Amino acid sequence: SIPRCTINNGNGQQHHSIRLLPNIKNYTTDIEKTKSKLSPSSSGVGHYYSQAFLLSVAFFFIWTPQNLLAPNLTQAALDFGYDDDNDRDLYLGSYLALAASVLSLPVSAGIGFASDVVSSRRILISATTLVGGLAAIWTSMAQSYPQLIVSRFIGGSAMSGSVPVVFSLLSDWFDDEERNAASSGFTAMMGAGIILGQVFAGWTGPTAGWRYSFLVSGTITILLAMVTMLCLREPIRGGKEKVLQKMIASGTRYDKKLTWSQFASSMTRNSSNFLLMIQGFFCNI
Repeated sequence: SIPRCTINNGNGQQHHSIRLLPNIKNYTTDIEKTKSKLSPSSSGVGHYYSQAFLLSVAFFFIWTPQNLLAPNLTQAALDFGYDDDNDRDLYLGSYLALAASVLSLPVSAGIGFASDVVSSRRILISATTLVGGLAAIWTSMAQSYPQLIVSRFIGGSAMSGSVPVVFSLLSDWFDDEERNAASSGFTAMMGAGIILGQVFAGWTGPTAGWRYSFLVSGTITILLAMVTMLCLREPIRGGKEKVLQKMIASGTRYDKKLTWSQFASSMTRNSSNFLLMIQGFFCNI
């Protein structure tokens, strides 16, 4: 019930009474702000789509160095003193692929784990993109084989590590009805970056040299890392999960974090995850 206050004139005579309404303005401010964050229209039409587009372009370029060396493998081998075809295939084919795609997995897994722990995934994906761009430029400037293999190792770590961060952001930008389409789009951008990067390397390699494509890729990737850092906005964790929206709208923050024990358990005790890892390993050999 609404409380009532009676005003007296000082002689004990009651003149009139006033209904006192509770001040709920401040109480509702935080809730309304949180609700507005959950609404895509609060930041303008197509806000999440523009954010996803920016990130997809950065994701495209961070994957371009994957196969840049393939069209000009012989040229690069001669540059590092490997005249024999077997040495070329072994050192610039097998060993570089091992460093970039296999040995880098623990680092990329750490980046993926960090995406669920750090306070800002915007900073994490921007830093990962920046490192990938710097690694590509280092590859273009490598003067010895150890420098080449280390730069490819770092670049492979950045490429693989960007995947879980990107999909973590996607899950908080799009609800379950749009998430599959968004994930497919980003997967296509990754594949397009690999393919078009290889085409560009094959096109420019005979005239500009094998290093040129790495230099171009790295430069653009670094610029996109800066743009991402400045323009990307951090979404609310769990903001697109229907089971959490009511809780978040009430002002409660979703702060559940993945622990190392939970991560290890999901990788070893969950049969579906285990089968997917085995399948992915043998399919990529």
